[in-house]
Amino acid sequence: MENIGTIELEKGEYFLALNEKTNTVYVSNNKSDCILIIDGHSKKIVNRIQLERPRELVINSDNNTLYAISGDAGFRLRDNGARISMIDLTTNQIESSIGEKEGFGDIKLNPTTKLLYATQTNSKKVWVVDTFTKTVKEKIKVGAKYRSIAIDTSNNIIYLAGREGIFDKISFGLIRGNNNQVEKMASKMVFRSNKIWEIYHNQNNNELYAFVETPGVTDDDPPKVSIQVFDINSKSFDKKSKSRRTQEGMGFDQSKNRFYFSDVSKGEFSVLNDSLEEIGLFRFTEEKGFVEKHLKGHGYHTKIAVNSALQLIYIAGSKMNLLHIIKE
Repeated sequence: MENIGTIELEKGEYFLALNEKTNTVYVSNNKSDCILIIDGHSKKIVNRIQLERPRELVINSDNNTLYAISGDAGFRLRDNGARISMIDLTTNQIESSIGEKEGFGDIKLNPTTKLLYATQTNSKKVWVVDTFTKTVKEKIKVGAKYRSIAIDTSNNIIYLAGREGIFDKISFGLIRGNNNQVEKMASKMVFRSNKIWEIYHNQNNNELYAFVETPGVTDDDPPKVSIQVFDINSKSFDKKSKSRRTQEGMGFDQSKNRFYFSDVSKGEFSVLNDSLEEIGLFRFTEEKGFVEKHLKGHGYHTKIAVNSALQLIYIAGSKMNLLHIIKE
């Protein structure tokens, strides 16, 4: 792997969306109230969209629309006041928004049905949005504080992960998209409240891969993150990647059956197979000194987007204020 470009970003916490057809990268920054538009070919920022505190982004390239969770979302799992903004990428103008002050945690697009799914963590609902009519089709009661979404496009199943109960157990559920039937799959008690930041469904082996943060034993002990596999058939946890004492990021390339795990505080970026075995490692040597001087071993949030056709990986790291472009 080779670092073929680095773009300086404004200070903030970033979320990525990639239009693979045009190789255009959209980087939301919830501190500077904007979404940066980056041409992946020229490796330059070409425009920006002003939007209040944007976070998660999803693109429907068929109608050239960007969907963004935006607004006063609080911090991480406290999804207070967020809405879904719809942006016309032809004009880069905000067309409309839905769910004003409703609060949303995650959004994902089913590329087959063109339906958008959004979790409402606090109200324990999932919204289903028709991306062409830009209307809400249904608000589904799911019975738990599900936040993260993954979609099995072949079987039209929407998987959910989050927490439930007064003891905040890790919980997995699903929605069968044909009739929006909700099913609880499993829950697991943990020693301290784990958080699931992202989940991915792997069509190749029909398993869920969860990016999990486990708090330290004491408040002064930094959290550990790992990728854990949830076996859908046996409804149990199986493989687990080596834990890192940093909060970083995870990405997945379905076509290559590869997972990506950033550990930028160590200046590393790992490539894993579906058994979570490391098959590649890239080192960001230019960041090592910065990390040691300024971050002092503490982790931070990164996001990863993959353009499989062009073999490009985009990595945005908060506190580093950089977007890296890696060629596989």
